[in-house]
Amino acid sequence: MIPSSLIYEKANALRAKGYRDLPSLAHEEGIRVNYREDFENLLGMYTCILDIRFIYLNSRLEGPLETMVFAHEIGHDQLHQDQVQGTLLLENSLFDTTSRTEYEANAFAAHLLLDDREV
Repeated sequence: MIPSSLIYEKANALRAKGYRDLPSLAHEEGIRVNYREDFENLLGMYTCILDIRFIYLNSRLEGPLETMVFAHEIGHDQLHQDQVQGTLLLENSLFDTTSRTEYEANAFAAHLLLDDREV
């Protein structure tokens, strides 16, 4: 289990770099982002193949849900990259608190998206 303080630190380190939006953040961090029209119930997924990092997002997502899924997948990249070499982390539900990796990616996304002063 990743300590909550480390999740907080990793998210804040990315925020401190001053990226203006999540696509820019992903690009600058070397994550390839693809929007998929063939995802029906799948919100998004993350994988790393031969050290190439990929985020796939459902092309029908928009607004706050797209932002949440995108930040969640960036969380997988930052926290679980070593665990997914050649495998996929699929997102059907962002709110699955029974999975340790999903819970951690959700916590990361919250820290990335929400300013401490606003909370």
